[in-house]
Amino acid sequence: MSKKAAAVADVVEEPVVDSVPETSGSGAFHFPDGSRYEGEYQSFNQVVMRHGMGTFINGPEKYTGAWQKDQMEGKGVYYFASGAFFEGEFRNNLFVGDGEYRWSDGATYVGQWSHSKMHGTGCYKDKDGVEWKGSFVNGKYDNGRAFLTLR
Repeated sequence: MSKKAAAVADVVEEPVVDSVPETSGSGAFHFPDGSRYEGEYQSFNQVVMRHGMGTFINGPEKYTGAWQKDQMEGKGVYYFASGAFFEGEFRNNLFVGDGEYRWSDGATYVGQWSHSKMHGTGCYKDKDGVEWKGSFVNGKYDNGRAFLTLR
């Protein structure tokens, strides 16, 4: 047998694993960028993901609530670095359904959301207490007036 043939013949193949059991639990994870997560997790296709209830902190920003396959999904609260916060429903990391956004200056919007924009029936109250009630479309009051950008 030649040297080349002997080297190939000496290679031992490792067994192929058909599947890795799905794992779940709760714990704390610290990421290289300094962010951290404490809460429930589950393994999907051998990848551990935030799944269930938990808190994710990234610098001055924090989300506490429901997770589904590493996405903010369900009820939760997101606190922004500016001091603003959103409390309500999330889907695919976006504000959806019913929720409240409070700006750092005290202005609020309570109502319906779509794609992280005020969208549907709601009430915006500015820092001076002036209210706009009614329909909002893509972040604007139904008369076309634009409001402050979120964050």
